[in-house]
Amino acid sequence: GRIVAEVGVAMIVGGNIKYDTRTITTAISLETNKGEFASGIALALVLILIAFCLNFITHKLKRT
Repeated sequence: GRIVAEVGVAMIVGGNIKYDTRTITTAISLETNKGEFASGIALALVLILIAFCLNFITHKLKRT
């Protein structure tokens, strides 16, 4: 539910314009809708890596 809302809001507000307002979540949605599942999975892995890095940094900063 939450991810669908995020993608929907990003597409409505940002317009999903290539090289201008496209976010990673909207790019994943677009690629999977086009049938480019490998590209969608690659983008999802990048998004997960970014999330893990930010969580790790936040956790380390919080402990000091």
